[in-house]
Amino acid sequence: KMRNVILAVITVLCSHVSSYAYDDGDFQVWNTEVEELEINDASRVALEEEFRFADNASEFYYHHYDAGYSRDLNKYLTISLNYRQIFEKCGLSGSLTPNQTQHNIIFYSRFINS
Repeated sequence: KMRNVILAVITVLCSHVSSYAYDDGDFQVWNTEVEELEINDASRVALEEEFRFADNASEFYYHHYDAGYSRDLNKYLTISLNYRQIFEKCGLSGSLTPNQTQHNIIFYSRFINS
């Protein structure tokens, strides 16, 4: 019980820090679309696309594509291999700068669901 409270507090604190990434007090719109295809009971692929608009939803400043494969190793453990292509507005040039990244996720769900 206490572990769930500690996890909730850590999650809130971590999300609060990252929520100011493009904050200047304006209204923003973040739109994410995900399509997931189940290969079998333990495997799936997913494609994701996200757009972000800032300055009262008038300035397009971020866009990414994400493709990934995930596999359930057992009831509580899932691994995921993903590739993300990011286009982000950097500096005063006004153009979107490309950035590629690979990210891998290992998710253990017993702690959260217990």
